[in-house]
Amino acid sequence: MNNLELKIFFSWQMSTLCNKKVNNKIFLWNCLEKASKKLSNKGEFQGVKFIPDEGLRKEAGDKPVAETCIKKIKQCHIYVADFTIETKFTYLRHLLRKHCKFDLRSNVNGSVLIEYGHAKVCLGDDSVILVMNTINGNPNKIPDLLPYDCRQNRNPILFEINKTNFKENEKEDQKYNDFKQQQQRLIDELAGAIKLAARSAIKNIYNHFQPFISCEKAFNESSYRTDFKWTNELVQIKDAIQNNKEIMRIVGLSGLGKTRLVLEALLANQDTSHKLYCNMANNEEKEVFKTIESLFDGYGRATIVLDNCPYYFLERVYDMRRGKKASNPIVAICNDPNETIDSLRYQPYRLEVSDEIVEDIIIKNADFFSPENKKKVIEFSGGILTY
Repeated sequence: MNNLELKIFFSWQMSTLCNKKVNNKIFLWNCLEKASKKLSNKGEFQGVKFIPDEGLRKEAGDKPVAETCIKKIKQCHIYVADFTIETKFTYLRHLLRKHCKFDLRSNVNGSVLIEYGHAKVCLGDDSVILVMNTINGNPNKIPDLLPYDCRQNRNPILFEINKTNFKENEKEDQKYNDFKQQQQRLIDELAGAIKLAARSAIKNIYNHFQPFISCEKAFNESSYRTDFKWTNELVQIKDAIQNNKEIMRIVGLSGLGKTRLVLEALLANQDTSHKLYCNMANNEEKEVFKTIESLFDGYGRATIVLDNCPYYFLERVYDMRRGKKASNPIVAICNDPNETIDSLRYQPYRLEVSDEIVEDIIIKNADFFSPENKKKVIEFSGGILTY
């Protein structure tokens, strides 16, 4: 697995009525960041980066909060919500509500519940994680503390922290040591829950991208037999692919290694964005176009590779990308070396035949060629040797 981002959206709330010593949002956000760091690029998640997000973080301008949060939830892979009760649910309140029918029940924050509902629909049960500070009520002690629908499910990850803000002179006290121990326990529990959710997300993530597959999978399925020969020209194209922010059009005769060039360049790039490949010769244009549209809407950093891509189809993709103001880098490959390319729309690159590459491959495989045949292979290949 390589270069995969898993987005974690955090629904927080500031309506928990308790003393000023507790800040659930900052405390939970810090725990979530540490849990994500604990898992990123480690063990079974080698090559996977966990990216926490919340609210309007990294959003420019005067965006509407509710709409932006819902959009981010639809685009994330794992959802974490603070289900801490808003006000303290005392035992007296519980008795009054139960026996005197006074509706004194405290609730989970309303905005968090709305976002939770969207997450359940968009992501499914496996990707939803709930946490709760029990300072205002514990569902293990008060069975009807949570909304009815939530009572049927697993309880949130529970912790009890009544102070998160410590002055420097308080950090030598036992209370601070107890706080740090509870914090570490929560980080470990969060990491365990995220690990389970991530396994499910990774299984499903490329189903969402079909008919695209990861560039890593495309490379492995191709079973290339020799090392790639980098000429000065190919190094320049490789650099252009790795730094591409627009639409590249790479053309050249079949057998020159255009597809391998693109895959080698992208997989050598260490950024964690999705890199997706589709061979259009094997897929319906309608399905490919539909998936590209969803990538434009939800995965703005994903690089899109379109192999055997007709020029008219690329024109449609260009128009949609421009209309949606999408930022996805695109590399479109074609076997027609004489194609006329609009350089105002696309960055054109033409691969030429190369005796240098053929000679290099022959040298590396000298045992397979007799001296008299080497010259013939170079002559008849015309600078083309599929590898």
